[in-house]
Amino acid sequence: HGFVGADIAQLCMEAALESIREQSADVDMESDRVDQATLDKLVVSNEHFAAAMKMCSPSALRETQVQIPDKGYDDIGGLEDVKRELHETVQYPVEHGAKYHKFGMQPSK
Repeated sequence: HGFVGADIAQLCMEAALESIREQSADVDMESDRVDQATLDKLVVSNEHFAAAMKMCSPSALRETQVQIPDKGYDDIGGLEDVKRELHETVQYPVEHGAKYHKFGMQPSK
């Protein structure tokens, strides 16, 4: 997640370039163009996208730093109602996903 439209376009371009690099024996790397016969036999696979994902980072997450605290609910004094509501809203859908699915429930947003 975190990919915007321009990121998807870049990801596709990188995957295509990865496929072209694999076929570099058939491609004149000095030329500005790749002949149509070579293009027709190129295939972009999941492996090419996996390689491209290592090179492209989602724009929406570039300036975001995720920190996972080393504190739990038991470390927080008081606010029992708030902790219970957070637990039910955030953790229940993850811990009990099958039950949510079974009863056709959607997690709160």
